[in-house]
Amino acid sequence: MNNDSEIVIKPIKAFKEGDAGNPDLEPFADWATISQFEVRVNKRSKFTARVYANGYQQVPIEILIEARDSNGVVVNLSADQLRNIRLIDYDTAEPLGDMHYFHDPRFIYQWEPILGEGGDVDGDINNGDELPESRAQSMTWYGKKFNVSASKVAAEITSPSGGVFRTNTPNAAPGKFDSWITVLGVEEPLYDHRDLEMERVDEVTNSIWDIDLYYIRFSNREFNIVDSAQLDGYPSVPYHSSLHPLVQSRYHIAFKYGPQFTMEFEGVDGLPGVSFEVNKRLGQATAARCNVNLLRYYDLYRGHACMWYFNQYGNRARCGLGNTYVDDYNMVSLGGSLHG
Repeated sequence: MNNDSEIVIKPIKAFKEGDAGNPDLEPFADWATISQFEVRVNKRSKFTARVYANGYQQVPIEILIEARDSNGVVVNLSADQLRNIRLIDYDTAEPLGDMHYFHDPRFIYQWEPILGEGGDVDGDINNGDELPESRAQSMTWYGKKFNVSASKVAAEITSPSGGVFRTNTPNAAPGKFDSWITVLGVEEPLYDHRDLEMERVDEVTNSIWDIDLYYIRFSNREFNIVDSAQLDGYPSVPYHSSLHPLVQSRYHIAFKYGPQFTMEFEGVDGLPGVSFEVNKRLGQATAARCNVNLLRYYDLYRGHACMWYFNQYGNRARCGLGNTYVDDYNMVSLGGSLHG
């Protein structure tokens, strides 16, 4: 269960050199001790990793481990054994958050680590690469933060014989380990409709159909839309529909950002339907105004789509897509969200 004090950790993969990538074919290693056990971010241990506290951006947390058998010979743990590495609170040894196995590739991590309470890393600091003789294996988790608190992250694993090894021993003697990172939640920037812009394109015009598409993007060209959410409706269903003179129906739709797809309206009474492509502009969301003569598809409903548009760092712009009464509810309008 997630709460504001937790960091959610998501393991994505485990590997070793020469591994064919099929954990079902890997035998479990009968290991007894560990000669290397590290928690790192960007190849650095005992650093602070910042992450936006929006619940979407993920910080990559790498675990290095070198296991040995009872004769001191290095052995390779299976992928399943590596997945049994747990992330714990450095001070309490309590587990940190829920465990999953998938990384969300929509959101990227751009932060450089910082030295505890100190300044940014500079080029003179050792990058933490493994020593040439190291045969350590690597396991990467992805963690989230939901508030601006800090979590000091260590690791733990249990051997086949029941021995517990942790990286939370200060001033560690041989056979013990002191390795951690601090994951620090950074306040999410606030964006709204003033940080977005919209372009209208005439998509389809004939005697039956008049389709205008609207492309929404961040005004800051460094940001791309990677996801969206409609708080008061359903994707591909009109947030506004109305009946106009000459039996003309009008619909406004706010589409969810994602893979490109074809939106189709079927024809009725022998009249032709229409189709158009949605999400064909990478990094831009799509909305539509659809006019149709002599046809009616939806019940009358005049509404306002409250939208969240997420950039690649998981930060959202809150806005509303409406329709302006001054032009007979024709054009899509971009404004403030009714939900704040």
